[in-house]
Amino acid sequence: MNQKNIGQRSLVIGCIWLFAMGVAALTAYFSTRLEALFVDAYFTLITLPLVFYLLSSQK
Repeated sequence: MNQKNIGQRSLVIGCIWLFAMGVAALTAYFSTRLEALFVDAYFTLITLPLVFYLLSSQK
């Protein structure tokens, strides 16, 4: 496995983790109604399309 494949795999795993954190933040927001959690979830999920775009442009 070369360096580029390792980097790509780690970015994909990071995106999956970012998505899971966004969903967890939304779940916590709906449970507690704390607006700070909503802002955190919002910005976390907003960055996902940007990350996917950057990943797809590197191929």
